[in-house]
Amino acid sequence: MCFSGAQTIHNPIKISKEEIPHKLFKGDIVDGLKWNDKEGSHIIIVVQYKKGKSFEKGWISELYAHKFTVVADSFKQDWKIQEFTPANQAEVRYIDSTLVLFDVNNDSIAESRFFYAFNIDGLEPLQIKDMFHFRNTKLAIRGKVPIEIDPSEIDSSGYEKQMDKAFDTVPQNIRDFASKDWDTFVHKKFDIFRKN
Repeated sequence: MCFSGAQTIHNPIKISKEEIPHKLFKGDIVDGLKWNDKEGSHIIIVVQYKKGKSFEKGWISELYAHKFTVVADSFKQDWKIQEFTPANQAEVRYIDSTLVLFDVNNDSIAESRFFYAFNIDGLEPLQIKDMFHFRNTKLAIRGKVPIEIDPSEIDSSGYEKQMDKAFDTVPQNIRDFASKDWDTFVHKKFDIFRKN
């Protein structure tokens, strides 16, 4: 999705794990993009690492994301995200197809975002996190989304949204864009605001 005043980065290409030296990441690549912008050639990968059986003793669930600037065959890491869950208590998982590039300021430099979620023993509400990057500055939005099996029981009162203080350090249009992007995603993905 792309909002008024922002452009998507032209021709980002999906990548596979064969294109990235395995020594640079831990786990399995679940999404990745490569692109060129004014600052060079770049790659983002989102990686999940799991070990053991879900929620049993020894269960490990981790999520990583890396951004690299690529020069020739050299990979320079610009940033890294790592998320660990409490032992045996949760699963962290990437929300499919949410890795997207934008050019919010129309300055030919890409911003990126992706979403992931925490499943705490299958209990409600679902905890989700939006990782937005502006010029390699990490900006997070966190929230809770009620999920009901019976649509007649959907209740938006448990919904939460919290933007990190780091958003105070970036231009207002970046903050506004990220906030609207979150709202659009939540309304589209989770039917918590539907009128009964």
